[in-house]
Amino acid sequence: VTFYQEQVTEELTVSLTRPVYNTSYYSNTSTLAGVAGIDIPIQTLKNLSPFEALGPNGYAFIINHNGFLVLHPRLCKQLSYLLGPPHIDLLDVEEDIQKTNLIRTNMIRGKIENVQVLGKIRVDEAHRVLYDGIQFSYSPVPNTSYSLALINLKRSEHLVIHDQDTTMMTPPNVSTTVIAPWPYCRGQQHRSHDDHLITLIRDIQNKKRTCRDDLVQGLLWSQTWTQPLLDKWISDRSLSDIIGRVIFTRFGLARFYPESQKPGVNRWHDPWYNSALRRAELNRKVSVIPHSLGAVLSAPVIVQKNGDEVMAAAVAVNLTANFLHRGFVEQLQNKEWWDQNEYLVLLLDDGGLIITSNRELMHGITLQGMFIGDLDIPILKHLKDSRLYDVEVEVDKQAICKELKHNETSAGPRSSHIPSPLSFVASILIEVFSWAEYLKYLLYSGVLAIITPSVEAWSEWGMTQIGGMESCRMERAIYYFGETKTLSGILKCNNYSAKFWAERLQDTNAMLIAIEMSANVQECGVYSNLPGIQPKRVTSQEPCAYQDRYRKRLISCLTSNSMNDVGCNGCPNHLEVSLAHVLLTVAVCSNFINKSFS
Repeated sequence: VTFYQEQVTEELTVSLTRPVYNTSYYSNTSTLAGVAGIDIPIQTLKNLSPFEALGPNGYAFIINHNGFLVLHPRLCKQLSYLLGPPHIDLLDVEEDIQKTNLIRTNMIRGKIENVQVLGKIRVDEAHRVLYDGIQFSYSPVPNTSYSLALINLKRSEHLVIHDQDTTMMTPPNVSTTVIAPWPYCRGQQHRSHDDHLITLIRDIQNKKRTCRDDLVQGLLWSQTWTQPLLDKWISDRSLSDIIGRVIFTRFGLARFYPESQKPGVNRWHDPWYNSALRRAELNRKVSVIPHSLGAVLSAPVIVQKNGDEVMAAAVAVNLTANFLHRGFVEQLQNKEWWDQNEYLVLLLDDGGLIITSNRELMHGITLQGMFIGDLDIPILKHLKDSRLYDVEVEVDKQAICKELKHNETSAGPRSSHIPSPLSFVASILIEVFSWAEYLKYLLYSGVLAIITPSVEAWSEWGMTQIGGMESCRMERAIYYFGETKTLSGILKCNNYSAKFWAERLQDTNAMLIAIEMSANVQECGVYSNLPGIQPKRVTSQEPCAYQDRYRKRLISCLTSNSMNDVGCNGCPNHLEVSLAHVLLTVAVCSNFINKSFS
């Protein structure tokens, strides 16, 4: 089994192969006749996943016998194309804790288990939610070196819809409706969102294609009960502070109003990548999601199923920043200590982003959407030390960065180029064994074929140079709510001190902070000096920073996570061994040539 990126379509692809033997009756033994194989796009494997059954936070992944990913929602193509497997380990994209390490080892060993883990759910790129019931169910794939795992939440319920008449399904208004890019029917051609929706409805009505009944029934049910809600939104003119409304169903149907909301809805039209649906499944609370014009408030839509509550959708309202500001000021104005001119009030989400504030600017900087750790006040340090926020640093090993300009080795005032020892030895060998022009070319080609990258590798390197990009590692800090819920204290600035208090708002993912700081106060001048949430390139690594990981079959440098971990968990220096083999081969060849010409 191999894994690569197709060079024409740039689509991640798995190549499955198996040997073919000649078992003819006249042969006493089975001789190898060749190899048969087939290429399968990764998207085809994804389409086999039980979408709705897993829920918005559920997914499937596949690893091979060395723990490297074959299928995962966060496995992505890096360069313009790949000629071989990207060698991204499971623990490079999953949380690297003791439980997931054990799960990875057991999957490599071919075990079948169901395990529940306390870990963090990835809501989006910058937000994590601690959850006590992440369920891993895994099993080996027969006759392969793969192991398949399904992940969903412990309290996630499957919603099955029956008895929906597909002939009564009417084409919805494409200006207020989108659907997920799921394989509802076979042979779907994903074009624009509008064409996809119209074609799908027509195929379901006319039964032109073989469709998945569970998804189609759920889609029809979602269309039925969301239409009255959409009609009510269209007729409502009560609040001018409402930018837009939208409802995302777990079956992939989304309704929205007005039409200006469509670009934002299109980014979230797949429930697998929808922050509102993910938060709705995690809890039954109101979630506050930052937005450039204010904030999105979302809440789950719950239905009863056999006595249990099941999340069927998430409804979201996009509100202006002024509306939110007026709301929490009204809540605070009854406090004895409240003075709007003397207090800076911030509404934060669970990732440390400022949703809104009672002041638009602070020392000339717009507060809305800013990370709390970037303010020139050490408030984040207090929140982190008291565990209102916890933090971890994540490393992205699939990132793409601008090419770094490497200077060649040089010395002396004239910067004369010093050749590497390898090229120096190669040049000496060529001069020594220069019997004839064709022999010189033969030896030179042989040496280069062994100790230098292949033509395909150079081609890939050249492709990256054209765009000025290269593979790299990026790291960023992720902040999430800790165990503490309230805090009060004193901020110490360069020339003054300020009282503050912070409290997590009940049944939300928001936190309210009030700081005794007048509007015309001078700059604090003291920062929290904690890791920021903006990704930064990792330019240097500690030699022994990565632990050794279990692999079933040790090949090349797969026993280690770093090629540079020499002396720790690193691999032997294959270059030195290869060079020794080259020298020995050249010596034997030259001795043979001497005897032949003498």
